[in-house]
Amino acid sequence: MDSKALALLEVTGVKLAVKFAMVSTVPYLARRFGPWLGNAFDGMWLIVPTLLLMLLPGRRLAPYGLNLSFNWRTALHFGFWALVAKMVFEGPGFMLWRALGTPGFLIALLLVGLSIGLLLWMFRENPEMPRIAWKIAIMVVLLVLPGGVAVTAGKDLARILRLQLYFLVWIGFAEEFFHRGYIQSRLNEAWGRPWRIWGTQFGPGLFFASLLFGLPHMYQGDLAQMNVLMGIGACFGGLFFGIIREKTGSIVGGVIAHGIATAGGEIYGFLQG
Repeated sequence: MDSKALALLEVTGVKLAVKFAMVSTVPYLARRFGPWLGNAFDGMWLIVPTLLLMLLPGRRLAPYGLNLSFNWRTALHFGFWALVAKMVFEGPGFMLWRALGTPGFLIALLLVGLSIGLLLWMFRENPEMPRIAWKIAIMVVLLVLPGGVAVTAGKDLARILRLQLYFLVWIGFAEEFFHRGYIQSRLNEAWGRPWRIWGTQFGPGLFFASLLFGLPHMYQGDLAQMNVLMGIGACFGGLFFGIIREKTGSIVGGVIAHGIATAGGEIYGFLQG
């Protein structure tokens, strides 16, 4: 078996094993000990096996997106602009999807495609010393604002903080670490990155990783209620986050865009309820 097929078989097998472990244990733990512990295990099933798959064979962490010597200013810069693109295009798209059903989904998919195109365009240049102070300030405001709204509106502040922790750590970090850190990087090792659009180099691994990220989203806890549209939308989301990984060489930018945007959308829904 050649190295390309072996890498694809490896990451697919690991994805299936992790998904099976999650659906077998997380619902039980959530019922038995509460959603807080269930959510924690949801993220740990992504983080712990990934670390073992990297460390036990003696693989270095840097090629898998955990590079402590990378240009963190640049990664934060690109992560911020990815967050902006995601919120401007995908936020309204998901609102239309919820309001209009399938027609809204088609509009949302178009907006996601536009956000991917915008992302590639914004990534065409490589600033050496980007200004990041004001970008950090905006991201801090986005994280603090829901708590302030909750206090003003008489909502449960503790729940807001738990939601933020969940989406930043168990969703933002854990999913990026597993899918873009391990799966996409492992596939890039075998398949290479022969293609380039503007300033972003990528290869087949970007698309395989996006499929492995997106398709399982069709399953939302009940096999009798598979959501095909959710899976398709998540595949496009995987492309979006995967492009950030390819451009920056790190998972930091993806964690920013994934974690903050998802937390903001979900918390907004909670505050509206």
